[in-house]
Amino acid sequence: MNLSNFSRDKIMSIHWDGVYERPLQTLDGSKRVKTGDIPNMPPSDAENNSELRIMLVNLFFEKADGDYHMLYRKTYINDSTFRKCQKGTLRISRIVLTKFVVGLCIEPDTARELYRILGQPLDLKHNRFDYIVALALRDKDTIDQFDDELVRHGIKSILT
Repeated sequence: MNLSNFSRDKIMSIHWDGVYERPLQTLDGSKRVKTGDIPNMPPSDAENNSELRIMLVNLFFEKADGDYHMLYRKTYINDSTFRKCQKGTLRISRIVLTKFVVGLCIEPDTARELYRILGQPLDLKHNRFDYIVALALRDKDTIDQFDDELVRHGIKSILT
């Protein structure tokens, strides 16, 4: 049987064991996400990044007085990188977020919320890096102390 003449939709509509399978077609044209599922869908990355950027800027002014030199001294995030993150021209990475929260001694609950909004929540049970982040936040370690602990426990430095 030559299947090259069949489209994916035709293949999906073939009878399998007497059951007729037909792709779901919704009002918005999607074949997988039903209209009723949309209200329960998590926010898009763009929406999360916008919320995350706003929170980071507020914390930047709260913890570093809006001073880019202080931000660099405490986090090793240079001003051009942070400005691009603020504008949204550079996506906020997990490493940048980690440098930010540890270096500026962000409260653990706030830090957990930032990671959640980033879409990569801290996993203290299964991720050694995350566990060390949580301890650094608890103990208010400097970024250098935190990085030393990472290396000491076999994790690549975030400062290189």
